[in-house]
Amino acid sequence: MLKGACLFQRLKFIHDWQPTDSQKLKFTKSDDASIGLCPCCKTTLEDHDHVLRCPSQVSTRYLELQDIRSSIEQRKSLAGPVLWTGLVHWLNQPNEPLSIDTSRYSGRTQLLVQQALHEQARIGSDKAFRGYLSLTWGLLENPHEVPTPYNKDPQASAWVISTLTNLGNFSKAMWKDRCTKLHYPNNTSFPSADLNAEIAHCYANPPDILASYRQLLNRPISKVLKSKRSAKTKFLPAYAAHSVAFLQSA
Repeated sequence: MLKGACLFQRLKFIHDWQPTDSQKLKFTKSDDASIGLCPCCKTTLEDHDHVLRCPSQVSTRYLELQDIRSSIEQRKSLAGPVLWTGLVHWLNQPNEPLSIDTSRYSGRTQLLVQQALHEQARIGSDKAFRGYLSLTWGLLENPHEVPTPYNKDPQASAWVISTLTNLGNFSKAMWKDRCTKLHYPNNTSFPSADLNAEIAHCYANPPDILASYRQLLNRPISKVLKSKRSAKTKFLPAYAAHSVAFLQSA
């Protein structure tokens, strides 16, 4: 159970109380629209949604999404893969209509998937990161947990609780990264966005390197990106050297 500062911080995310620059513009009532621009990319009005999608935070976003993906997209989950596709689509292509093929499902399951997608669209995919999910996602995971005269308050499934927690943690991590870039721009103890982006690119597009060197990729990217700057700067030259070694041996 969340308590104290953690609970208050989560409530700020849920109700959009973070002190974004768009909020600053609203309360200052200034005519200078630049006050409301994102302090990181300085191109777009900063609101809750932009904090999650800011182009200057691509490496952090990649890392945090990889951390929560396996938990949401569980192997036996019916709701997870569909919900995940919708959330990633909103993060990367917010202005494009979402199209998900539900033909692989059948019968009642297909109807529930379509209903969950429709309800989440009405609620808003952005709201999912604040903790607002359609109840139908839970029915897909626990089809027997349906409100009845004898069970008026069915328990949320472990998957629903885990998903809400992970989405909340994702929002928190993105906000923390934004504040770090804003308040500690020259502090080398914090990770470099460019360095993180290069490491993330390596993991997303691994070159063909010698089998004896592939243990470099065995270390989870989450640990690499969360390591100290000195460790990261050693990782990249080693990776490049092994890639060159492969080319020379070909």
